[in-house]
Amino acid sequence: MRWIKGILILIMLACQMASAADNIKILKRFEWNAPSYIKDYYRSNFADLINKNYDTLELKLKVDSINRELFNGGQFTSSLTYEVINLNANEVSIKLNFKLGEVNLFSFSGNKVFTSIELKTKVQEKIRNELGKVDLEQIKQMIIDAYDEIGFFDTQIVSYSHVGKNKFGVKVTSNYLAIEEGSKKRIAKLEFRGNQHYDKVLLNRIFEDAATPLSQDGYYDKEYAENFPNILKKKYLSEGLVYVEISRPRISYNDADDV
Repeated sequence: MRWIKGILILIMLACQMASAADNIKILKRFEWNAPSYIKDYYRSNFADLINKNYDTLELKLKVDSINRELFNGGQFTSSLTYEVINLNANEVSIKLNFKLGEVNLFSFSGNKVFTSIELKTKVQEKIRNELGKVDLEQIKQMIIDAYDEIGFFDTQIVSYSHVGKNKFGVKVTSNYLAIEEGSKKRIAKLEFRGNQHYDKVLLNRIFEDAATPLSQDGYYDKEYAENFPNILKKKYLSEGLVYVEISRPRISYNDADDV
């Protein structure tokens, strides 16, 4: 009985292997839905796949790589997709569909805290999150916020854009951002008003114990300062003081431009 079961299993496996072999198809050619300059530029990327077994994963990796290249080159609304066309039972053709949009380029000057590569990466991430939309004012504010997050305040950015076309007639917008970096603000004094349950010494200790590295070094951390009332409220609640109102911090500067 065991011998019969063994024979049956071997036969089933042989059938499955034969069936898998029957599904292998040869990639015979690529069809291009793209301008001639795109076809000429990317043709070599796919040449090694022709007359080989069609490999879905290998093709997808090549397409994904080109989409990254398009995006990183400032073609934020451009994309490449593909269709599989069955020529017969054993052969397929791949249709490459390029959707091409305008080009947006960014260059930076005056930046020392962030490198231009770091700023470009932040800009690309912002545009990716906006699904390819380029809003220069929002991008400038995002960069200012990035400086604020690491304690450099009052950063100013002046921008201008030049619109033209490349040799293929594609619209190209070159965006120039001149950055005047802000400066770190030292915490000159912490002041608490209306406190009765905790004295000033203890409140200062609570502030220091929960401080971020930037605040621990004596610099104003905007995000931490705005979150500190929540930290303080939890401290009151832990001691059963439920009805506590804590206002947002008010920031003022002294003559030395410290906080």
